[in-house]
Amino acid sequence: MRVKKCSILYAVVLIISLSTSVLVAIKTKSSYIDDINFNQLRANASLLNFIVSPSLKKDDISGSIKNLPELEDLSNVIAKIKVSNEREYKSKTLLTKCKIDELYKNDGTLSKDEYIYIYEPASYTFVYNSFKATNGYNYMKSDNEYIVFLNSLNAPKNYKKSEVESLTYTFVDSVSSKFSCNSTPSVISIDKSELDNGKKYSEVIQYEYIFNSKELEDKYLNINNDVFNKYIKK
Repeated sequence: MRVKKCSILYAVVLIISLSTSVLVAIKTKSSYIDDINFNQLRANASLLNFIVSPSLKKDDISGSIKNLPELEDLSNVIAKIKVSNEREYKSKTLLTKCKIDELYKNDGTLSKDEYIYIYEPASYTFVYNSFKATNGYNYMKSDNEYIVFLNSLNAPKNYKKSEVESLTYTFVDSVSSKFSCNSTPSVISIDKSELDNGKKYSEVIQYEYIFNSKELEDKYLNINNDVFNKYIKK
């Protein structure tokens, strides 16, 4: 009888554990939006009240690039692009279609006036009502021009990319790979205490980067100055 009771108790605990795991999985999945038109998403006024979280991604080189020559060496493609309105929200990133206005470094597959796709590393997290700005990254502005430093989309060996995937690129790093062609860079650094108190996305939506470190901001501005002098001020 004692063995039977223990078996029943174990079964109950197992069922509860499995149910909890399923609920957590459902909640995690629902915290992100699957494929959706970006313009429709941004029409949701409540997003402006989301709290900004400039999260640090530790498994990339972000923030370690010291100067423009290093950034250029690490790039497969350097281009001036114009951001289109064709943008699709993909779970934790944004896939943005861009037109190439000028090519400064080519991986051998692109040409001027061609369209490419760029993954932008930022996302809305609905379960926490937050805007996750990976290393401070904020979305590019539609119809604006940028100088971008890109690498081809990684794929497993022997994987055959689709037509869109073959034209899809990622930033060399999320901190210093996009620079607005406007003469004045629009960036901001916010100290941790202010972020901990809650910073609404509406307060920072206009910025290209939302840094949580003055050091990162200064490094970005130094590289931005060199990019402007070499690629924009002609």
